[in-house]
Amino acid sequence: MDFDRYSVPENVRYQLFPEMEEMLIEKVRQRTFLYDTKSPDYRDQQMRANAWEGIGKELKIKRVLCELT
Repeated sequence: MDFDRYSVPENVRYQLFPEMEEMLIEKVRQRTFLYDTKSPDYRDQQMRANAWEGIGKELKIKRVLCELT
């Protein structure tokens, strides 16, 4: 079953292995526009979606898991 970020029930929590979680954190750190509200690209939804997709591919996990973790 494939979820998007809007169809995953709120009570569902995902937990990654600590090593995977650290890799995810590092990937997000490299893309400051995902969390820095002062970044000019922060509101660029396409850029953010592409970044999450890229992070998911790099870590070999689904985008929705990246965003929900």
